[in-house]
Amino acid sequence: MADNRRLLDIWIVETNTAYRSVPFETVANWLQQGRLLADDCVRPAGTNDWFKISSIRALAPYLPKPEPEGIDDKAEALEPVEAEFTWRRSGEGEEDDPDMIPLIDIALVLLIFFMMTAAVQSGMFAPIDTPPAEHQLTSIREGTFFVAIDKDKESGNVRYALGKDDKEMEQPGPAMTHVTARLKKELEKVKEKVSISLRADRQLPIEVIKAATLELQALESQINMGREPSERVKFHISGEVRAPSN
Repeated sequence: MADNRRLLDIWIVETNTAYRSVPFETVANWLQQGRLLADDCVRPAGTNDWFKISSIRALAPYLPKPEPEGIDDKAEALEPVEAEFTWRRSGEGEEDDPDMIPLIDIALVLLIFFMMTAAVQSGMFAPIDTPPAEHQLTSIREGTFFVAIDKDKESGNVRYALGKDDKEMEQPGPAMTHVTARLKKELEKVKEKVSISLRADRQLPIEVIKAATLELQALESQINMGREPSERVKFHISGEVRAPSN
């Protein structure tokens, strides 16, 4: 009677279907109904080795005995049984579609990069000959320094001058040295944001404007050297293209 209470794993070889933890009584009924054959395999639940049903003494009495065929015999349809799991044969997996999300992410990053780099080359730094700007003093807030850059009509040399608001502080000279020296003196005790406007002749090469910007950035580093973070000055450099001076 102990065997009748055991749970068994069943493997139907023909359909390659397995059932786990089937009661002994159910297995016996399936054998009598012909749903299991002598060549199907069985094992105690939780073990690894399979055995043919025909080799199990406890199940042998339930195997159907051959009977002579009768005229009125009818085939009995097997009742559908829901399997707990099925084994999928190799080669039946679905084809994997390519994942396009990483490619889309890279394309968006490149697009944003090119948009940002293109924006840096806009305004007064653009190689396009833009029209002159007039009457821009009203748009500059009070306390703004300006660095004027143009060409001497006679010698053709580049000249640099410094002013604040609408007043000139340093007359035009051949280099930025006197401009940065005066600006450094003016900002010795300043501990806030400083607006500096570059007023450049539109016919000047772009390299001249970039060189002046780099010198102003270097001056900012010199002024802040040794200062506490709360006492550092911050340059806000903007550009203004104007017509050549007469």
